[in-house]
Amino acid sequence: MQSLGGYVTSPKMFIGRNNIIDEDGLMSQRIFGPISSYKCLCGKLSMSLDRGKICPNCGVICESKNLRVKTFGKIKLIFPIIHINKITKLKKILKNKVEKIIDPIFSDSTRSEKLYLGLTPKGDNIKIIEDFHDKKHYVIPLRITGIYSFVLCLKYIVNNFKGQISIADEISNLFDNNVISNIMMVLPPEIRPVVSDPKKPTTLRVTPVNKHYTSLLQLNKSFSMIKSNIEIDEENWLKMIDVNFREQLNEEIVELGIIEYDEITSRYQYYSNLVYETVYELISKKKGFIRSLILSKTLEFSARSVIRAEPGIEPYQIKVSKKILYKLWRLHFIYYLTNIKEIDYDVCFEEIVSKDYEDVKNLFDEFLEWFCK
Repeated sequence: MQSLGGYVTSPKMFIGRNNIIDEDGLMSQRIFGPISSYKCLCGKLSMSLDRGKICPNCGVICESKNLRVKTFGKIKLIFPIIHINKITKLKKILKNKVEKIIDPIFSDSTRSEKLYLGLTPKGDNIKIIEDFHDKKHYVIPLRITGIYSFVLCLKYIVNNFKGQISIADEISNLFDNNVISNIMMVLPPEIRPVVSDPKKPTTLRVTPVNKHYTSLLQLNKSFSMIKSNIEIDEENWLKMIDVNFREQLNEEIVELGIIEYDEITSRYQYYSNLVYETVYELISKKKGFIRSLILSKTLEFSARSVIRAEPGIEPYQIKVSKKILYKLWRLHFIYYLTNIKEIDYDVCFEEIVSKDYEDVKNLFDEFLEWFCK
């Protein structure tokens, strides 16, 4: 049974005409938490008495629906990707040509070039070189034709020289810190909602990031047949590289299978890049998720358009209405409710701070009296 925050495996979000949630998909209650607070999918567990329990029938935890705001899922990819949000760590080790190799847009031109990974004699640096017979480097005898072959060269150095040369330990950190990884994190579903089209209730509007996650899951489904072969192929190719490298056979390895894997990996990289780009758009700028939660969206709360501060005014001389203060000090208010008043966090979030100021002004006045003591 899959646990909370587990792996998404199905490219389908909903099943059938009634749009029933696919419990292996991107909207799963098993993975991300229940849609209704303290109620599992089948109804066996309910109310706060069963809180924290996982239903043995449907596998959904009996908890607050707020889990769907903060629980991340995962997609285990068949082929590795390089996470662009951590790309600076790779650039510190390998500066030249790395951007072109890992950019899926340039995948065709990369295959047409002669590129190799060179290791310095001291073992303290690596570099992309174009001459297989370069005299200044020990050349890994595999032509780099894309992301997969590039990662294969890095794996060879780690597998054979870790603990012996400094650069191998640095490269190993790239894998350990998920710069290069087969795991893609999935945002909580409430941050990437699926809603009905107001004009066509039977049609669902899907946010772009959901489409990109679905594309990655579709790739997994398309290449599931070769999944068992990848590990065997990779082991054989690493042995082939090792024989050529140690015996200095001066023969470059150009395998059709590796080139094919490079083409597939570039697709995975393309959609993973789109995920990060879409998430960046989702959380940043004026309409982003983070900024929208800091202050009200209405113009009245725009400090730039309403208030022009006079440098000579002391902070205690500026008056702010309690309505605005309720929004600005919400975190302090939550602290007061949960730590001083000892109100359960979920109750505090759902029944108090989610309401308008007018509904909780008496409680907020109590907080202000406590705060000003």
